[in-house]
Amino acid sequence: MRSSAWKTRSSCCVTALRERWRILIVADFDADGATSCALALRALRAMGAAWVGYRVPNRFEHGYGLTPKSWRSPPRSSLIY
Repeated sequence: MRSSAWKTRSSCCVTALRERWRILIVADFDADGATSCALALRALRAMGAAWVGYRVPNRFEHGYGLTPKSWRSPPRSSLIY
């Protein structure tokens, strides 16, 4: 990834933390997905994120990978805070 892309992404993260955005991590249910989700949750909370939750979409319902269906308007009952 180019340097400018990293700067854009890091700037977005800083803005989200400063402005206390709600952050949703869409995770995967395999070992690396669960581990990266746990690390991201802990890191964001340690950096002062006001609200951070995660969701593990159902592969059979939402397809494989990060799809719009897997993260758009998730039902509140499927979010973990």
